[in-house]
Amino acid sequence: SSSSAASDVYKRQLLYEIEREMNQAYNLEELLNKLVEKICEALKIEASLISLLDQNNEYFTLRAAQNINLENLKDFTFSKTEGLTGKVTKKAKAMVINNTTTETLFEAEFWNQLSLKINQLVLTPLIINKQVIGILMLFNKSEQDEFFREEDIRIIDSLASQISRSIEAYRLRDEKIQAERLASIGNMMSAIVHDIRTPMNNINGFVDLMQEENEMATREEYAEIVMTQIKTLTNMTTDILDFAKGKTNILPIKYPVNKIIDRFNKVFEHDVTSRGYQFETACNTQSMIYVDPEKIHRVFMNIMKNALEAMDKGGKFSLTADQENGEVVFKLSDTGQGIPAEIKDRLFDSFVTSGKEGGTGLGLAIVKELVDQHKGKIEVDSVPKKGTTFKIYLKKL
Repeated sequence: SSSSAASDVYKRQLLYEIEREMNQAYNLEELLNKLVEKICEALKIEASLISLLDQNNEYFTLRAAQNINLENLKDFTFSKTEGLTGKVTKKAKAMVINNTTTETLFEAEFWNQLSLKINQLVLTPLIINKQVIGILMLFNKSEQDEFFREEDIRIIDSLASQISRSIEAYRLRDEKIQAERLASIGNMMSAIVHDIRTPMNNINGFVDLMQEENEMATREEYAEIVMTQIKTLTNMTTDILDFAKGKTNILPIKYPVNKIIDRFNKVFEHDVTSRGYQFETACNTQSMIYVDPEKIHRVFMNIMKNALEAMDKGGKFSLTADQENGEVVFKLSDTGQGIPAEIKDRLFDSFVTSGKEGGTGLGLAIVKELVDQHKGKIEVDSVPKKGTTFKIYLKKL
């Protein structure tokens, strides 16, 4: 019939509008509130609400309402085993009451707590995976002498199905976000543990050397390196936490390039060579630069750590400093396997890694952040099976 066809068009239009609201909603609470508002307007009813099971699946709590004040109903709950809501939950089917005075399960004293005189009522279960997780409730047709018709119920059933799918989608999304957040925390903790290994190894190595060394001057030199590495450990954890919070925390000073190279050589040469790798440094400029020496040391250390993990024993890591066009260029090279093509464009993103054991991909993200804070530039050249070179450009004073 023509009325049936018109009804189908109306139903499709309403479902389309509901779908649009779902796509625009930022979170589940916003979505539910938009839905009850739209339903009241579209079906010409006095009020509506959505209740969902609590976290322990013991009872239904109010989550969204239109023309019902929830502020005074924060502790208001519906039973999942008794009364009208219990019956709807048990049968998992909609319940239509066009005259509440003739329904024995309707407890006027209870329902009137919604601050609404209820004459007509529809309770429709919201079902996910064959389980009732909530109830859509519709109250009173707005127009006088109107009632909930069969066509209304078909539309309400379709709405309930659509709402249930949306709730499931939002919950799955929230679970995914929570899982990703936990994974990020795990990666952050893993990164801290991973990053502290190098200075811890250095501390261990130089303490061993101090025990074997009789020369007081040499022992003092080793002790100074140990103290420096302890300071590095403290700064590293601060750097990672500051990076996670998006903070900038560098303290630049005028500093000679050769002193940066000498210090790095002194701290790491023994550790790297004792582990079976070749280690070379060279400074081909007498320039001064404006840097935070601790942070630049950290940059070099992170790049070197990745380089050693990319090489077999016997591979060579080198750090050189040159001068080009008014800039100092630090070149950090290895003879490893190179950077996989699939991650090269994302190399400095957080948590990007080529799958090496213990790697998190956070180290190079911190490298990029620190170079940017120095108003410098970093580039990478990599050849598969031959090695990788990082170039860091800083302005010469």
